[in-house]
Amino acid sequence: MGDFHALLYKGVISLRPGETALIVVDMQKGFLDDGAALKVPEGRALIPVINRVIRALRRWGAPVVFTQFVYDPQVPSLFGELHPEHKPPQPNQPTGLGRPSGCCLLGDESAELHPDLERQPSDYVLQKLGYDAFYQTPLDDYLRLKGVRTLMLTGVLTDVCVWHTVSGAVHRNYKVVVLKDAVATLSAEAQRSTLNSLAWSVARILTADQAIAELEAAGK
Repeated sequence: MGDFHALLYKGVISLRPGETALIVVDMQKGFLDDGAALKVPEGRALIPVINRVIRALRRWGAPVVFTQFVYDPQVPSLFGELHPEHKPPQPNQPTGLGRPSGCCLLGDESAELHPDLERQPSDYVLQKLGYDAFYQTPLDDYLRLKGVRTLMLTGVLTDVCVWHTVSGAVHRNYKVVVLKDAVATLSAEAQRSTLNSLAWSVARILTADQAIAELEAAGK
């Protein structure tokens, strides 16, 4: 069944330089830095891979979007209850996994994009209050104005914001490719099951090098 879907999706979801954009999901200090409550163990190792994809896409002038998840205490949401690490830390109380720690809190340094990402002023930086980068944001308008039909997704966490953004994309009729060596999450089991589910249901799963090679072949 997996081989069948991979072959089918290859015919439906193709990568063409003039129609493709890169979405870099939540590569923020709060998910990448040592000591962060929600640090993704393999997160920082993604940066060279993502930068390689960014450099390839810049050759064709393709849009590059960086998303930032932020938690705003003035707009308390269910996400703060499900993942209390995003809530402001409490005085004289411990922080860490399962505790209020200010992870990606609005205005906090942890919400900043990692400085090793190769960004340019022309890139679109999108703040979002939820997991889906399309929900109540102008991302769809931005992409349509750029003529984008296919999205390549990278970043963290594979089973949270990457997953929800894939869903938001396909429900708006974007074709999606997830780069399996450019996404990561908190556990190998969650990584494997999420990629398997996406490959079966809605997305092509490629490596960064495979995606770049397909774009280069289409651009000749």
